[in-house]
Amino acid sequence: MNGRQDYLKRLVSKLFELTNRGKLKWETTSDQDRFVVVLEKGTVEIEESEPWYDAHSGEAAYDYSMTVHDEADRSLDTIAQKDLRVQGEPPDCTLPDLFRVARASALNSEEAVQELLTELDAIGLH
Repeated sequence: MNGRQDYLKRLVSKLFELTNRGKLKWETTSDQDRFVVVLEKGTVEIEESEPWYDAHSGEAAYDYSMTVHDEADRSLDTIAQKDLRVQGEPPDCTLPDLFRVARASALNSEEAVQELLTELDAIGLH
């Protein structure tokens, strides 16, 4: 593994871990398939592409990318899933995994589902 792959994998894993633990709060953007987390030293955006047809699987597929910006909003690096692959190693965390937790964080999915469950429980009591 090269130095760039190592730090990118560490970045994605750390973002995933902290988001999953509720320590990072992602925000929505004007694009429904892009989410951003604002940190003291910069921002990170994660994005899901428009679906495309995968001839091999016969299903819709998506590409994911993550862009890191500095405090002045200059783009420092853009990461695609292929940048995280290491031959023969299972991925620790993938961009689709990070996108899923970032989206849930930005949209308050867990809270919304809890509210729905509470409402359904109340309906069931009547």
